[in-house]
Amino acid sequence: MLTWLVPVVAGAIVLGPALAPGSLFNLDLVLVPHFDLPNGFWGLGPELPRRLPLWVPISWLSPWIPATISGKALMLAVFVLAWVGMTRLAHAFGVRWAFVAGALYALSPFVLTRTAVGHFMITVPLAVLPWVLPVLLRPGRSLNRTFLGAAALSLGGHFGGSMAVTVVVVALLCGERKRWGWALLVTVVAQGAWLVPALAVASAGDANLAPGAVFGTDASGVLGLLRLSAGGGFWNTYFQVGVGSAAQALAGLVLLALAVFGTRSIVGWARRPMVALAAIGWLLSAASTMVGVSAVLDWFTGTTIGAVWREPQRVLVLYLVWLAPAAVLGAQRAYDTALASPKWLWSAGAFAALPAVVAAVLVAPGVWGVGGQLHAESVPSSWNATRALVRDQPGTVLALPWFQYYNQQLDGGPVRRVLNPMPLFLGGDVLAASNNGLQAGVQERADPREPAADVVVRAMTDGSEPPGRALAALGVRWVVLQKTVHLKDYAALSVDPDLEVKIDDDAMALYEVKGWTGGAFDATSGESVATSGTGPAWVHLADTEGNDVIWNHPASGGWRRGWSDTATATEDGRLRFDSGGGVVWNVATLPSLLSQFVVLGLTVVAGWRVRRSRTRWYRTRSRA
Repeated sequence: MLTWLVPVVAGAIVLGPALAPGSLFNLDLVLVPHFDLPNGFWGLGPELPRRLPLWVPISWLSPWIPATISGKALMLAVFVLAWVGMTRLAHAFGVRWAFVAGALYALSPFVLTRTAVGHFMITVPLAVLPWVLPVLLRPGRSLNRTFLGAAALSLGGHFGGSMAVTVVVVALLCGERKRWGWALLVTVVAQGAWLVPALAVASAGDANLAPGAVFGTDASGVLGLLRLSAGGGFWNTYFQVGVGSAAQALAGLVLLALAVFGTRSIVGWARRPMVALAAIGWLLSAASTMVGVSAVLDWFTGTTIGAVWREPQRVLVLYLVWLAPAAVLGAQRAYDTALASPKWLWSAGAFAALPAVVAAVLVAPGVWGVGGQLHAESVPSSWNATRALVRDQPGTVLALPWFQYYNQQLDGGPVRRVLNPMPLFLGGDVLAASNNGLQAGVQERADPREPAADVVVRAMTDGSEPPGRALAALGVRWVVLQKTVHLKDYAALSVDPDLEVKIDDDAMALYEVKGWTGGAFDATSGESVATSGTGPAWVHLADTEGNDVIWNHPASGGWRRGWSDTATATEDGRLRFDSGGGVVWNVATLPSLLSQFVVLGLTVVAGWRVRRSRTRWYRTRSRA
């Protein structure tokens, strides 16, 4: 009972005010009550499908269980599952003080920081990894269990999937090679729920991601490398829990020394692959600080495959899963040695307490709201009014300020740097800036309308042209302005005769574009064309006589009307169809949906077969 209760209490103390009713905002953490199903579920952009498949059930359930509840439960579950899972893994590795190993793993600065900034797609695989690692380190022994383990990690999308593949490859190279081909195959197949949609969106769209060079690990100098060894080193130091701490560096030194000393005590079948994984995780995380190596890393993370690890510090997970049990094993060896020697008997108690003391030192800066970074906040009433109006009268929304990240303050609370929350908060078709400001020309979303919108916004902010007519020509129906930063740049909105104010208070302004021509329009006459059954993957456009139709939807490959009418892209990034009628759909939707349901079906089958084999084993044992 305590094995579960203590992590629950510890996680609640760390999260503190974040668990109160309300939304959460902090860097990439945008936790609001309602989420649309990610477009990536359908194999569509413009958002790259980074939230698959973890956020699919959360989004589906959000009309009944607000995501602010399920998301916070998931945050707490990460601490609990990571702690209990590492405790079980440490037992399997021969650790007597396994519960302390769980604390070192679950309360590390890495987990605290990633939780604070909303990186669920990293923290969830980290929590799952100790549970599935014994199976993945010997993947050929039970292909059903290997599939289940790899599928569990795939909840974290491309990061969790890359961890599964890496662990299995390293295990096959450094350990058992039994049925290695089948082991690799089932591991890759288990990634289908995110892999197929990701390939579909990436191939159909044209995003320009920031390179790995701008996400270099904060690990310069000896102290920086030691803090990395304790779980620090997040590239954005403002959000790193315990940043610059000498105590964190000392803890890293102690843990690394203990882990090296204790590695020889890890059970034989796991020792070599665990050491190899740790070396890969630490070296890749530190590579951005190494002369010569950093250039190779920058090149690799600029490739399609390497982009998964463009922020190299996240790979530290592979090091941490070795560090926690190995460090406690090292303390155990030192303790046993001290007990056996009258000369060092006095130090036995210190060695016994050392791992727990280090865990307490590392978690201390993150207590209560993850060091004050998280606090539940109520969104202003105008936000909800805006969402209700936009949902009731759908159309493309332009979200301002025109920044991907900006400083936000709600209800007089603290100022937080946060990802523009409107695409997630409003749902539907939201046109927003996706240049993260780390390098010129970056576009993190595959929305071909973004460059045209950027021209309109810049013309407005420099005073050369009011935006209303240009936005109507771009197919925008609504302009939503969150009143946070650079408000003077958007003063033209309130005096533009082509915009009508619908909502306006201290927090939010919503404008309707008077010249909006509907969801689709006749390319020749400009008259609105009726649409029905509009959804992320399909819409029915009314018949037109001899004229093309433009659908105010971001263009990408794969769109069809019927079976033969292929869409083309307009100059400003929308979809154009030849005259005619019929249902509009995207060919990427079919393989994307199929892959997700196939993985779900195979998971059920593999789970049933594992359960059946376990039942047979128990029956055989009872008869014996």
